[in-house]
Amino acid sequence: MSERQTVATFKRDATNTVLNFYEDEDLINPRTDDDFIMGKMFCAHGRYNLGDEQIDSSKFNGWNEVEKSLKKEYDIVIPLYLYEYGGITISTTPFSCPWDSGQVGFIVLSKKRIRDMYAIKRVTKKWLDRAMAELDAEVKTYDSYLCGDGYYCETIANGQLVDSISKIGDLDAFYKEQTDMYKD
Repeated sequence: MSERQTVATFKRDATNTVLNFYEDEDLINPRTDDDFIMGKMFCAHGRYNLGDEQIDSSKFNGWNEVEKSLKKEYDIVIPLYLYEYGGITISTTPFSCPWDSGQVGFIVLSKKRIRDMYAIKRVTKKWLDRAMAELDAEVKTYDSYLCGDGYYCETIANGQLVDSISKIGDLDAFYKEQTDMYKD
């Protein structure tokens, strides 16, 4: 087994603490934790099993029919687009390349789910905006997962491993989040 390559290190001499950051090679699909997922992704792709549920495209005549069907059950239906070229990336906005990209599905949400997740009685514009931001964050996190952008941090104090944590997303943000508590 090869040794992991450190992608960043933080040292705090006053506390004899070192934080080592590595690429996480064992990323866990962020769509698997139902307790913290607000939206539901319905996708259809010939080579990839994407999102939460697969769309049987043989039952529909195009994305408009899929959208119409989903709107019967969900209040918010946002298209998902995939770009595939040497890897894959997903977004709620279309990509500019017509040859290597296209629609792959939808992320959806019901007002009932919003009420349940936020423990509210009425979905106002404020709560709807908050839910939309959460859906956007879920797609970005899933995109980071699909792109393999995940990192692992080990905290070593006095030569002993005392903590470890992993996160899917941007290394710079993860580094700042983990090291801020050790800065003067």
